[in-house]
Amino acid sequence: MNKIILTAFCFVLTLSIATSININCSYQNRGFYAISSALSCSIKSVTSEDNPNVFITGTHTYHTNNDVLGLSGSLGNIQVFPKGLKSIFKNLKAFYVSGKIKEIHQDDLSPYPDLVVLILDHNLIEVVEKGLFDHNPNLEAISFWQNPIKHINVNAFDNLPKLRYYWMSGCANVYKENNRPMVLTEITRAKSQCQAYVETTSTTSTTSTTTTTPAPVIVTQNCPEAPPSKDFFTIHEKLDYLTNKILELDGKLDNITEVIEKIKAH
Repeated sequence: MNKIILTAFCFVLTLSIATSININCSYQNRGFYAISSALSCSIKSVTSEDNPNVFITGTHTYHTNNDVLGLSGSLGNIQVFPKGLKSIFKNLKAFYVSGKIKEIHQDDLSPYPDLVVLILDHNLIEVVEKGLFDHNPNLEAISFWQNPIKHINVNAFDNLPKLRYYWMSGCANVYKENNRPMVLTEITRAKSQCQAYVETTSTTSTTSTTTTTPAPVIVTQNCPEAPPSKDFFTIHEKLDYLTNKILELDGKLDNITEVIEKIKAH
C-alpha cells in the first residue's frame, strides 16, 4: 500500500515497487545551454537495489524542491530513464544525464511539458522514436552526442518550434549550437542518413526488444548549495568535443607518419 510519512526536516515517500534507484544529490546553480543558470540536483552517486522504498532526506538551506529546475550528472550503470522525478521536483526544465540508458520513450518525457533542455550524452540509446517529443514543445536543446544512434524516425523532431541546439552521434554526426536554420538543415540530413542506415542493415540483422519495468527514484538532498558555476556545461561539452577532434587529428597524423616511413624505406 502506498503511503507518505512526514518528518520535521524531510519527507519519506514509500512506493510498492520491487526495484529502486537511489540518487544522492547536491545542489548547484549551473548553466544548461538555453538556460543560463538554474538550480540543479547534481548527482553525486547512484545505486540500484531491491528495495520497495523511495526516500527523500535532508533539507535545503535557501531553496525548496520546487526551485530545482535541473538534473545533472551520471546515472552510472542505470539503464532506464528515471521515473517519478516529477513528484519530487515539480518544475524540472533541464536534464543533463549520462550513463548507460538504452532507451528513451515518450512517456518518459511527457510529465515535463515545460522541458527546455534534454542532454543525454554518453549513453547507449540507439533509436529516436516517433512522437518522442510530442509533449515537449518548449525544447530548445536536444543532444544524443556519443550515443550509438541507428535510427531517427522521420517525424521525431516535428513540432519543436524553439529548437536551436542539436547534437547527434552514431549514424549522423551533428554539432550545432544556437543556430535554428542550421539545426533544421541538419535534422533533415540526419533523418535521411539514419533512415538509410536502417534500410541497408535491416536485411542482415535482427533486433530484439525487451521491456524494462520503470524504476522509481530516491533523492538524497545535501545542502548548503555549492557556489554557482554558470558556464560549466557549455565549457565541459566544448572541451569534450575539441578533445575528440584532437584525437581524430592525432590518429590521422600517425597514419601519415607511417606512410612517410614506408616511402623512405623503399
